[in-house]
Amino acid sequence: MNANEASNIHSINKNLESENIFETHFLDLIELYPLPFICTNFKGRIYASNLNFKQLFHENNLSDLSSNIFEYFVFEENKNELLKKMQETQNAETFEIEMMKEDGSFFLAGVVCKRTKIYENDFLYFTIYDIGAEKEQIEEREKLLEELAVSRAQIEEEAARYIQINIQLEESEAKLKESNATKDKFFSIIGHDLKNPLFVIQSMSEILETEFDEITPEERLEFIRAIRESSKNAFSLLEDLLHWARCQTGRIDYNPEPVHLKQLAAKCISLLEAHAIKKNIHLINAVDATHILLADKFMVETVIRNLTSNALKFTPEGGTVKINSKPVDDFIQISVEDTGIGLSESDKQKLFRIDVKNSEIGRSKEKGTGLGLILCKEFVEKHGGKIWVESELGKGSQFIFTIPKLK
Repeated sequence: MNANEASNIHSINKNLESENIFETHFLDLIELYPLPFICTNFKGRIYASNLNFKQLFHENNLSDLSSNIFEYFVFEENKNELLKKMQETQNAETFEIEMMKEDGSFFLAGVVCKRTKIYENDFLYFTIYDIGAEKEQIEEREKLLEELAVSRAQIEEEAARYIQINIQLEESEAKLKESNATKDKFFSIIGHDLKNPLFVIQSMSEILETEFDEITPEERLEFIRAIRESSKNAFSLLEDLLHWARCQTGRIDYNPEPVHLKQLAAKCISLLEAHAIKKNIHLINAVDATHILLADKFMVETVIRNLTSNALKFTPEGGTVKINSKPVDDFIQISVEDTGIGLSESDKQKLFRIDVKNSEIGRSKEKGTGLGLILCKEFVEKHGGKIWVESELGKGSQFIFTIPKLK
């Protein structure tokens, strides 16, 4: 053997060794592929396949594998169509064809086929998947999603129902608390606040009757004034109680009509002017004469009179109480402003609330039930308006409310 022959033999052996190494690595690689995979020539002879392919077509006997892919095709035209396309293109082509398993059952397969060259020879790569099984999985997944959606809707519906029940319970609890507070307030006023002026009237009148000849004319006059003041307070309190009780039972009439605000304010001032003069307080009607309300005249008069009376009560001698008005959107904003003692933050929190006992407000220690302000709130809200207070301790107060204006 000469040197050239030896060199050729060595080269052939090296090529065969390389081919064996490549084939080993190729077989290992296709086993990692997650779908059924085979490699064939153009006659359909199978040169390599992975375990997924064997399991798809031969579930019971993995060794009994046909040597030709086209034996698994049900229709001959599928084979001819595929070969024709593979001759014409190097690109991957996708087909849906009927294929047959070992047990003779048919299934719709998705086939992806690509032409390639290995050592100058043409080969075909096939990737095959069961479309029917995939569709079943999709249908099962969609059914599961539908069931989950129905379950979620049912859960959300139940949650919404429980939330609504909880809201209703909270509302019922709030109404019950308000009802109890209303009852407590009513009995407190009757048992204490109304009892006090009646006790003064009874005591003073008894002294006048039994000791009339023993007391001086000046003392008699003081007793008469005390009886008169106590009777006024009792009457005013009874009147407020009556209006409040009618509000609570829904038996108070609401009759909106055009109301000239400045004239109404003037009427309230005339009723309270004697008290203002007695305390040397300047009572001012600064209401705009053009402002006309669409309101229940009795209710608005009650609110203005109540707020003005409170302002006089908490304003020291020589002070000022002023009634103002200004338009705000569809409402007239009315305020009763005073130069009185003002309110602390804790005092402001006690106002307009049925569940708080307003026995003493501010440094003047003026007695009050708070019922008048609660009644004002009821009347204002009946008109769709709002009522609030702006005040600082030692700087006076403004009680402000809104009533619809005549359009």
